[in-house]
Amino acid sequence: MNATPFDIIGVYRQEVVNLLSSWRRSRLIHSSGDIDASGDEVEVPFRELLKRRLPNQYFVGHGHVVDKSLNVSPQFDIIVADNNATPILFKAENGCQFFPWESVFAVGEIKASYRRGKNPIRMFAQNVAKLKTQLVRLPTPPSYLGNGVSLGKAFKSSDERKVRNPLLSFMVFFDSGAATRASLADEYSGASDEYLPIVTSFLDGKAIVKAELERAQNGVKMGMMDLNPQRTLDRKDVHWMLIDYVSQSDGGAQALVVLMLGLFDHLNNCRLMPPPIHEYLNAITRTAANQPLPLSLSALVNASELSGTPLPKALVRFFEERAARGKSPFTKVTKGEVARLARESGMAIEELIEAWPEASKPSQEAASGNHEG
Repeated sequence: MNATPFDIIGVYRQEVVNLLSSWRRSRLIHSSGDIDASGDEVEVPFRELLKRRLPNQYFVGHGHVVDKSLNVSPQFDIIVADNNATPILFKAENGCQFFPWESVFAVGEIKASYRRGKNPIRMFAQNVAKLKTQLVRLPTPPSYLGNGVSLGKAFKSSDERKVRNPLLSFMVFFDSGAATRASLADEYSGASDEYLPIVTSFLDGKAIVKAELERAQNGVKMGMMDLNPQRTLDRKDVHWMLIDYVSQSDGGAQALVVLMLGLFDHLNNCRLMPPPIHEYLNAITRTAANQPLPLSLSALVNASELSGTPLPKALVRFFEERAARGKSPFTKVTKGEVARLARESGMAIEELIEAWPEASKPSQEAASGNHEG
């Protein structure tokens, strides 16, 4: 007796039904003028789908990517990050999240419908280009195995890929709308392959991928798809192809499966390094505006030397005597101390006050008292 096969296409068929239901709600909301809410009606359900389908080691969110120099990317509807490292740096009040670049596996864009005049694919490719060219992350070395395990510099794994931590980008349209073969060809010819989405899925039954062409009895047919974002850049025998799934009931599910296949393959093979959080924090301390206020005699002397206006020797000796008595250079000085210091240094009271560090100037009362004396 033959076993009953599991209806996995039926599972994805139901996922598409649920997504398209949310899209129809978004159209009603959009017609009311609430454009942000209508966008959420398609973005949120798709993020929830990925959260259900991907293992817990992956974090699914949205927002911006940040590198260790604190450069910030454009906004992305979908960001898939490493949940075992540091998935997010910060979450804003509106839910927007900021991800360390080293933790990001993939970015995606979700659109309700393809609008021809907007050039959405080319615009998305421009955002991916900004992420990949304006932000910096180091390539994963051959000796790194993943999950924080490294063989050391003297060893390397059998993985000989030039780039072991490539970024995967993808797009999803709930409806193909005004998309035509000509308009899509125009979009794909107007951007570099390096920044175009490796998979574009239309939930009404279409997908764009790179694939081989093979001879067929009546001409040519599509061969194997290649969904690897790095390998496809080096291959000359794969080409952008628009696949039109003819099944009325399963076309959308088949287009969604293509995306999930590419995403799973990428997640299984991409090797990310843990983000150097200490470098992110150091960047904050380097760029933060500040005014250093010395708290010790040595700091005062060093600050004055660096500024090119060394403290008078008599003033330094005065500080040292106070320190020997357990007094800070910043505590109030007495009238007698001011008078003695002025006498020993040969400085007028006005000059003394000018030379005194800002935080430790003698009170005007003490200064005026010495004038009277």
